[in-house]
Amino acid sequence: MAQRRAHLSRAPIAEAILDFRVKPRDDLQPAEFGVLAEKLRAVYPTQGRTTLGELDIAVGPDGMPATHVRGEVSGWLLRSEDGRVVQFRRDGYTFSKLRPYTSWEEIEPEAIAHWEEYCAIARPLALTRLAVRYINAMDLPRARLDRYLTAPPVAAPLTPQVLHEFLTRVVVWDLETEATAIITQALTAAAAEDQMRLLLDIDAFREGALPLDAAACSAGLGKLRELKNRIFFANLTETAVENFA
Repeated sequence: MAQRRAHLSRAPIAEAILDFRVKPRDDLQPAEFGVLAEKLRAVYPTQGRTTLGELDIAVGPDGMPATHVRGEVSGWLLRSEDGRVVQFRRDGYTFSKLRPYTSWEEIEPEAIAHWEEYCAIARPLALTRLAVRYINAMDLPRARLDRYLTAPPVAAPLTPQVLHEFLTRVVVWDLETEATAIITQALTAAAAEDQMRLLLDIDAFREGALPLDAAACSAGLGKLRELKNRIFFANLTETAVENFA
């Protein structure tokens, strides 16, 4: 298990996601977010509408399959030039930061500010899910997996022991925060032959009837971030983390 740090100077974060899922009011129309999108255009110049599609497949009278695609606008997707992405939808709002990652102290206040703007327009009936998800992509010198991971996958005895790829997913419950975390680890192809790319995807969230107000959401996100950090350092060895300190 790696020693915990307050900050990594070269954090391997490919994407940080703060997600709010809501129970929408029945009369909410995605077009209402257009006013908010226009307000934010100077910061998020790349904008577009998101579409929710459905595919129907049926057998026609001639016995041949017939398909029908239906789509409807579900929200707005906004992008900044420095890798910030905002999604306003009927069922919630998502703020994410792509590489290069900056800091929690920078992205969390902006995420909360847009949440307040979202609520002013959407007027959701309830907040049903609050989440902090960090996807880490680590390019490391090729070595045994246990050099970097505290809980690497193990191939069964008498099978070939050289792993080219793997994918593991576990779901855990944290009594302290009453939150759930989905921990996904994977090994994928790296850009260089002498390297390996490890993915550590941590999705920490709470579900239920949660308070809508900004102060409570900020506190809730802070607790989920703390859980995410505990899991991050618990799953990596000191050798792995030293590459990003």
